[in-house]
Amino acid sequence: MCAFMHSSVQQGRPGVPKLVPVVTRSFWYRAVRDPDDRSRLVLVMRAGERIDRILGNEWIHTQFGRNGEFKPLDGNLPTRVRWHKDAKLDEDSPLTTLGRHSAVLIARALYKRQIRPSLIVSSPALRAVQTANAIAQFLHTTFVVEEGLCEPGHWYTQGGKFPLPRFLTTKEMKSCHFAVNGN
Repeated sequence: MCAFMHSSVQQGRPGVPKLVPVVTRSFWYRAVRDPDDRSRLVLVMRAGERIDRILGNEWIHTQFGRNGEFKPLDGNLPTRVRWHKDAKLDEDSPLTTLGRHSAVLIARALYKRQIRPSLIVSSPALRAVQTANAIAQFLHTTFVVEEGLCEPGHWYTQGGKFPLPRFLTTKEMKSCHFAVNGN
């Protein structure tokens, strides 16, 4: 889906390398040309772009008003939010607008190639849930959350402890109208 431009070094004049632009693309869709192959496709993807990676860890102090209401000052932040009031956004960052849009583009590419996942599995991290939700809603299906798909606990080391972020429960996700299957 993405095209990346890089240079290939070839021999130009004697002793002088010549840079030749080469375009490379993701060709994952070629693997599913045969309809029988679609049933065997396993697509693994990362979550979309997250707010704390763009605005830094202090984003939460600059994007919320004194009363705790979300007041986005950056054009890449969502204007409408879907997270639970008890979410710990400083520990479990949500997607940017671009991150959500990227997930919808992936869903659209799957749809155009007539690929309908029989199962969408997500990490409990909010950014992954939002990515899975965008894809599931576009494809008119649901997703499930697998608790074991989060980062290793030592990534969250603080003072010798391993405090994993407080992830949303399935009930809280449903209250935010996520397309999560709670079974």
